[in-house]
Amino acid sequence: MEAQESQLVHNIFSLLTEAGQWTDLEATAKVSSLLDTFSSFLKSAPSPEEGVQATRLAFGSVLPHLQVDRTAFNFFCVVFSFLKPSHDSFLQRCSGKDASASSDTIKLLQQCCTVSECCKLALQFLLPAEKIAVEYLSNLPPVFLNIVSSSLTHCKQSETIYNGQLEQVQDSLSGLYQLTVEVAVDFANLLSRLKFDPLAEDDLEILTEVCDKLCTTAACLSQLSEVRGSVTLWRAYTSLIQQYHGVLITRLNLSLPMTALVKEIKDGLDTLASLSLGNNTVEEKDKKIVQRIIKMTSFCLKVVIVMCEKFHGYLMDCHTSLMLLILLLYRFSPKNVVLSDYPEGVKKDLELQVTIGIEPLLAHLRDDEGFIEEVLKSVQKEVSIVDDWGCHILLLIAVLFPLRSSITHHMNTIVSRIFQATEKGHASLSFPCMMDGVMCKGKPLSAVTLYEHTVMHLCAAVATFDCQQFESLERELVHWLFSGEMWPSLLAADVWCFIARYGTSELCRAHCTYLVEVLSQTHTAPLSIQQLVTVTLLSRLMGKLSQSHKEDIMSRINATRQNEKDRGMWCRLIQDKPEEEVQLVEFQSCMEDFIQHVNIITSRTATAEDVKSLIHNLQETELLLEAFPRNHTPEDPVSTNFLTSIALLWTRLPLEYIGCLLVEKLVCSLLKISSFILSYLSSSQLLQILSVVKEGCLRGSVTVKVSLCDFMISLGQCSFSESPHLHPILSIMSDVLSNMIKDENPLIHQHAIDAFVAVGIHTSHEEVLPMCLAGCGKETRERVTLYLQQTPHPTNQTPFSLLHYQSIRMQQKDLQKKQDDVILIMDQMKTEKLKAHCQNHEEVKAVKRRRESISPDEKILDINRLLDSLKESCNLVKRMKGSNVFIANENSKMVKDILENMLIIWTTGEL
Repeated sequence: MEAQESQLVHNIFSLLTEAGQWTDLEATAKVSSLLDTFSSFLKSAPSPEEGVQATRLAFGSVLPHLQVDRTAFNFFCVVFSFLKPSHDSFLQRCSGKDASASSDTIKLLQQCCTVSECCKLALQFLLPAEKIAVEYLSNLPPVFLNIVSSSLTHCKQSETIYNGQLEQVQDSLSGLYQLTVEVAVDFANLLSRLKFDPLAEDDLEILTEVCDKLCTTAACLSQLSEVRGSVTLWRAYTSLIQQYHGVLITRLNLSLPMTALVKEIKDGLDTLASLSLGNNTVEEKDKKIVQRIIKMTSFCLKVVIVMCEKFHGYLMDCHTSLMLLILLLYRFSPKNVVLSDYPEGVKKDLELQVTIGIEPLLAHLRDDEGFIEEVLKSVQKEVSIVDDWGCHILLLIAVLFPLRSSITHHMNTIVSRIFQATEKGHASLSFPCMMDGVMCKGKPLSAVTLYEHTVMHLCAAVATFDCQQFESLERELVHWLFSGEMWPSLLAADVWCFIARYGTSELCRAHCTYLVEVLSQTHTAPLSIQQLVTVTLLSRLMGKLSQSHKEDIMSRINATRQNEKDRGMWCRLIQDKPEEEVQLVEFQSCMEDFIQHVNIITSRTATAEDVKSLIHNLQETELLLEAFPRNHTPEDPVSTNFLTSIALLWTRLPLEYIGCLLVEKLVCSLLKISSFILSYLSSSQLLQILSVVKEGCLRGSVTVKVSLCDFMISLGQCSFSESPHLHPILSIMSDVLSNMIKDENPLIHQHAIDAFVAVGIHTSHEEVLPMCLAGCGKETRERVTLYLQQTPHPTNQTPFSLLHYQSIRMQQKDLQKKQDDVILIMDQMKTEKLKAHCQNHEEVKAVKRRRESISPDEKILDINRLLDSLKESCNLVKRMKGSNVFIANENSKMVKDILENMLIIWTTGEL
């Protein structure tokens, strides 16, 4: 039997060798019988090696004598029905245990190369044809792509498959890879010559399979750094979906190509961000890499836009990928912080070739309900998928605008999500990146911050709300105004002011009445964040009231003030009133109260409660002292006594108790008060105060020293007349500044430098500056010089990453402490009504709660450090694994031992 098979193979090879010598006349007469004989040979199931070699010989001998007709198509169908399983078996044997030696593996890879050569010869034979009906080719197109895909996958996984044999088979693998790429490119070129019948189900199935295989093969080529081949296949894919999108719209799985394209864009942009490109000239090698990345990213983006255009309304499985893509484009916009330090040429290329695609994408997605829902859901996640909540804000605004009827039912939800993204986007909103503003009436274009951009668009949307939407908006504004979060509460207040200006005075009066009622039912000392924000908003809204409505609100405020001992909160509103006589009355009343408190303190019979009452009075006085320049006259005895009382209080400060919390509160309040009246003090009084400041405040805490820096800024704005006290005053000023600049605490050092700069700008006594620097060491003087020259600190972290880290640290504060320190106004209003009925019961519960919640600060600090360290270690491991960082065996073992020891200690407590 084996002899017969061997004879058959020998006969076939002899016939094929003879066919290579045929003349045209001989070929015409004999080719048909030879094809039948060869087909019978392949159907007799020869060994894969013999069949592949015979096929390669047949292609070289017979194809030159064939025409592109049914005969050739039938021949190809028979041949490739044999080559495809043979190719798969070769690769399987290479991957398995059959290839026991590198020589066996090399032979198998050479067989795979032979199959690829056959594919290439067949494609080159078909390429000259004008149009080829797919019905004649049967399943040949998918077979070509299957062979290409399996070969590329094998090459991509070769490091894992061959391990120690990789070096021996490297040449064979390289040859297979090059042949496979050539076959893929030839097949992509052939697709333009194939004609698919839209009415034939078989053709449509082949077309669908070809499209799916094209995108996976193109993605695989890109991963193997074969950019040109990948681009060629994506172009062929784009051409097919443009030509046949009408029949593919319900058949094609768009998530495969969309995911691959978005990943390609993301990888390219991440690589671009990782390059060390500063404001200096880009090196030639880096320039080529940048241009290659930008071109490939631009190409992939164009393919995505074509898909969105042709399959509009059928992108259900692609919404997540498309949202990620748009967020990435916003993140890498030249106006964003990521590329802020990059050369202008790079940023311009990105803008013209990449980020310009944002609007064409949104044009196809703005009215897609599924896409809008995906955008809304993304904001509710704890972490941004692009690590930048500012991009989410921009996307929400882009979905909302231009305003249209189809978005109406989503407007309240979008506004709510904008507030949520604002709450999480501390880093994005804090960094001073600018973008083009929306101008009107022919005004020149100006740059605005992200926050200004958000406020303007949010107000434009609010202006179109109907009654039902406006009611929901009011609830949203109340929630975020009282949230205690900086950016959302500021945004809510700004939108509220727009409503007051855009709406009627009657509406504004209703809002002011509500805010006064809220404030009247909350009592905390010191003022909470929510109260300060609410008071500030109320003072802004009062400017939008008509005269009659303003008088009504002021009467409500005055009525509330009469029933409260704590007037500090309302003083913030009183100082903004336009009536000068009311200001004068409030001002003089406040000064008289202060003088009485000082007399009590200086009587040597004062108690701790008297000191606390004085501190509270100082805080109220501070709010009205902005009116001091308008109301002070040298002849006024109240003003004169007020200045004398302040100077007297400074001299009676117990400097030996600096460090005591109560004394330091008094000092900080006194520093703020004194800042307003420095220009009205006599030179002797000023020298007396400065002597106390130098002797006592420099020994105070960080809080005292920061307040002292603000005091020095105000002092630097004063002009002192010639007197015997002038030189001692200037000497003390320079000594205080010098001592604070030399402070090792970075916060105090920075505030001191800011004070030094402010004094240098405003003072008319320039001799203070050299006197100050003379008291500093050489290193300190150099640091001050670098700061004045605006030389950035050397750091490996970008400003955006530092702000983002700050945002994370803010979100990781101790929640229990936050609940104790911040009292939500709405919650307090609810609990105030219950306090009178259950006071005794609440006191018992409060004592028990305090007893149970006592825990040393050191333990809490250790826990926070442990959590931060573990989170940072986990993120580091993820980055190392994602970047395929090589880790030596001994290091890997050491890490494993440490983790095991930690787990044992944590669970058992045994060291």
